[in-house]
Amino acid sequence: MKKNLIFVLVMMSITLIVCSENFAGACSVMMKTNSQGTFVGRTLEWWGPVQSRIAIIPRGFTDHDIGNNMNWTVKYGTIAIEDDQVYCYSGEGINEKGLTAHLLTQSDSIMPKLVANKPTLNSMSWVKYALANYKNVNEVIASLQNYQIKPMEGTYQGQHITNPLHFAVHDASGDAAVIEFNGGKLQVFHGPQYNVMTNEPAYVEQLANLARIKSEKKQYSVEQLPGGSNAANRFVRISFNMENMPEPKDATQAVVYMEQSICNILVPTFDEKRNPKSPLSDAWEARWRVVYDLKNMNMYFDQDESGKRVYMKIRNIDFSGKVIRYIDPMDLRSEYNM
Repeated sequence: MKKNLIFVLVMMSITLIVCSENFAGACSVMMKTNSQGTFVGRTLEWWGPVQSRIAIIPRGFTDHDIGNNMNWTVKYGTIAIEDDQVYCYSGEGINEKGLTAHLLTQSDSIMPKLVANKPTLNSMSWVKYALANYKNVNEVIASLQNYQIKPMEGTYQGQHITNPLHFAVHDASGDAAVIEFNGGKLQVFHGPQYNVMTNEPAYVEQLANLARIKSEKKQYSVEQLPGGSNAANRFVRISFNMENMPEPKDATQAVVYMEQSICNILVPTFDEKRNPKSPLSDAWEARWRVVYDLKNMNMYFDQDESGKRVYMKIRNIDFSGKVIRYIDPMDLRSEYNM
């Protein structure tokens, strides 16, 4: 193994998302392309404390989805934020080609009915599958007709539930796509203009709401941006931030600008005894966030509850080998040999 070091100033996280039709998530994704390259940011808000690990998945590794519906050999080395050490759920990650993939809740999503004799992929495994097999957004979109996606199912408070989800992908060229399942049909919004995603309602409704607010010329300003944790309001705030972000002088400043935009939409930690909350509410506290510099291939992961950061130089990672390596959230080392 090469002795390439990844400097770690953090670790911890999550993303176990098992939702009913009434659940709402408070996660957000954004992309900005400027003179310094393409930068992607993502937040995770959740109704309870979370803990994850960062997985470094090597080329050539034989992987499978939850339930063994599909198997694949990893073509591109991947860094995935895993949510569970048994099933290895992953809602977030990047591969060595600079493709990022993101899974977020969308409570009004209705997925197509499954058909016989077609490869089937569990939705909670989609992020790792896409990152392992494709190098850019175009390849991800072209592949969607080759398989079908099965929703994750489970039990919550004695009720059978499924997880309504949608996906986003971005690459180093500045290309982007949002992938949704609305009314039982696949919908894809492909192009660099689709650089923001939050949660419900469906993307066409999010875009319509954004257009209305822009046309009214009231709330689309620094003074009157809509606040709160509501997903439509967050969509407006992020869109404003991406459109009005200053031109950075260097890549470091570009990362800082993206982190500031993330802070603009986070739900702060609050006293739960004085402010009771429910898993059915949008008002979930921020748990972690991540920023990617896709030109220089750097990753900055922050765990809000511990205040720790993982900084990874992705080009220094050795993606050969036969086993997955982990950055363990309980391991307080400051350096990892990857």
